[in-house]
Formats: sequence, structure tokens, C-alpha cells
Amino acid sequence: MDPAAGVFRAAGVGNTELFSADRFDDFELTFEWRLPPGGPVSGNGGGVVVRAEGWNALGLDPRGVEVDLLSEADRDGRRYGTGCLALYDTPVDVPADRRTRRHVYRTADVPRRGPHAWNAARIVCDGDALTVAINGAVVNRAAGLPRRAAPIVLRSQRTAIEYRDVAVRPLPRSN
Repeated sequence: MDPAAGVFRAAGVGNTELFSADRFDDFELTFEWRLPPGGPVSGNGGGVVVRAEGWNALGLDPRGVEVDLLSEADRDGRRYGTGCLALYDTPVDVPADRRTRRHVYRTADVPRRGPHAWNAARIVCDGDALTVAINGAVVNRAAGLPRRAAPIVLRSQRTAIEYRDVAVRPLPRSN
């Protein structure tokens, strides 16, 4: 990823992960992202992994909870796609009807700004709770996240994706 002009760019060749140098426990992460026109797009898209600690058992994904940023808003009519959670060796607490073996479906539709427009995200880890908002609308919540200070990971999985205006605001640790 290239931080030129304040934009982190992944070309969409293979998997690309950018780990933060700092470790964060309770925080608010805000950023914008888009899938640039003409770039390769895979079914896995890109995402942000929170409470990331090492690699999962397969060695393919950072161990933590990924907020997916995909090119499709829904798949199979089950609120899978942008805003859903991918769990990499990190269980969370959600109702059974919102979960598959590895994914947590969104609770709301994603207000998208167009196929190649910049979209805004806000991810909050507060204690064991995770809240995800896309373009101002809360689209997912989970509880039971591990309490650990860990890197935040911006990633691309064979998809061209750009991130900008990335900001992390630490929150006071809740009890």
C-alpha cells in the first residue's frame, strides 16, 4: 500500500495487509474507502481487522474480527457483504440467526454512495463491544470480543481498494 497523498492504495494483486505500528484496545476508527474504477475485484474484497493478533490457524488471515468492505451490498439475500463481520479464530456473541460458521450478517442495509464513490466508515471497539457504521448508519454490532491491545489492519484480498482519512481515537478503557 502506498500512503502517497494520504491515500493507501492496494492494487488488487494477491493479499495485502497493512498493520498499524501502534496497538489499540478501546478506540474509534474512522476512514473512507472506495473500490477504484477499473481495478480487479474478488469475492473477498477488502476490510479492516480489529483486535488483530498474529495469524489465524490457516496462516491466511490476521486473527481477529474483520469488517468486510465488499463490492456487493448483499449476497443470497442474507445481509452478507459490506459491514458484515468475518471471524478469524475470534468468536463473538451474536444471535444464532445472524451467524454462520465464520461470518456475522449485518443488521441493516448499507447506504452506498455508488460503485466507485468514497464511502465513510466508523468502527468502535469499546470493551468487548464492536459497533460498525457505514455512511452514518449503524449496520452491525457484536459483543464478546477479546479484550486485548492489538494492531488494526487495513487489507485487500485480490481487490483494488483505497483508504483515506484514516484516524484512530483511543477511548478510555471501560471496565
